[in-house]
Amino acid sequence: MAKRLCTAGVLLASCLHVASAYGDIRFLQEATFCPFDDHWYPAGSGILLADRSRCLEPGASLSKVVMCTINPKTCQPQWFSDIVDTNTTVEFGHVTAGINGIGNLSDIPTMTMLRVENCAPNFTLRDFIPPPRLQNLSLINCTLNATEFYRVPWPASLSILTLNSNKLNRIDVPLSIIELRLGNNNLRQFRNFQAELEVLDLSGNNLTNLTDLNLPRLREINLDNNPNLATIANVNFTKRLAYFSAKRTPIRQFVVFDETFLSLVELYKQNASSPRLGCLFIDYTNATNQTILACNQSHGNMTSLLSSMPLSVCRREEVKPPLALPETNLPTAGQPVVQGVAENSSAWPLGQITLVSALAIVAIIATLVFLRWRYVSKKAGKTAIVKDEYEYSI
Repeated sequence: MAKRLCTAGVLLASCLHVASAYGDIRFLQEATFCPFDDHWYPAGSGILLADRSRCLEPGASLSKVVMCTINPKTCQPQWFSDIVDTNTTVEFGHVTAGINGIGNLSDIPTMTMLRVENCAPNFTLRDFIPPPRLQNLSLINCTLNATEFYRVPWPASLSILTLNSNKLNRIDVPLSIIELRLGNNNLRQFRNFQAELEVLDLSGNNLTNLTDLNLPRLREINLDNNPNLATIANVNFTKRLAYFSAKRTPIRQFVVFDETFLSLVELYKQNASSPRLGCLFIDYTNATNQTILACNQSHGNMTSLLSSMPLSVCRREEVKPPLALPETNLPTAGQPVVQGVAENSSAWPLGQITLVSALAIVAIIATLVFLRWRYVSKKAGKTAIVKDEYEYSI
């Protein structure tokens, strides 16, 4: 009996060993398959990964996750980060090596922040799979262009995006972004962005104008070092605005609505009370006859932010559609104009006229439907009687 048990135990151990070996072999086979298209990566490239099937140091446990760079031609690891347990919260990843791309980082689901700087030339995001809980992403000095962003499955958690010092001439970013930093790029225009933005940095670009922006939640905006930005028009900021800077930006025409005007006035008052904590910085060219004429044509008024401040802006009131009045209330020649409807006037308000008209139309339609139903019913009744008589006579 003991001999049989021993034999069974040996067989069970052998089976477990074989199964384990088969699992390791299968895992290694998956790891040796290289999914990257080396056509997009120059020789000696490095791709940043956090993939247990790729980034395994000798003797490392499969329950561990490491970040590494691999060669896209051979998929051999080139550099290893510290080993990270899968249950450990990794909030921040910082890479300053000259990598050529980013691959799958989804094996570190707890990573919320990633910062990559000084990438190699021809950097690409074509293989990038972000961590599922990523909130803050910085790609700085990585020679990015706008087409890179269309390929990436951005997580809904991403809210802060920093893309300073790249080659962006246009940009479409996820709708979840509330803080956007695009300093030192090649942007010429900035339009149609989501109203949820709270922080916006457009410094060091080639903007020529900034028009028709509605950013009611904006707290900070930086327009420094835009040498061609001559016009800011029809932008809407609110009292949330706490910082506005346009240093070394020769604005010649500044057209704002009332709410934006009051926000800038408030910032200037804060500057006066706390000079060290500057909130408003504008290098502004004095108003010319041309800018004054343009302001008048847009139904605005050139107004100083404060009487003691030489900075003037074109202040416009937001145009609201006028309320329509019944024609019977329009004054005749020589009759004084009275706001609203006269107390003894026999004319109905527009709302009542619309309601009565709608009820009349409904009544007409109901009558037509009833008459049609009655006609069809009578016709059907006659047909049924003739048929019954015929059958009965037979």
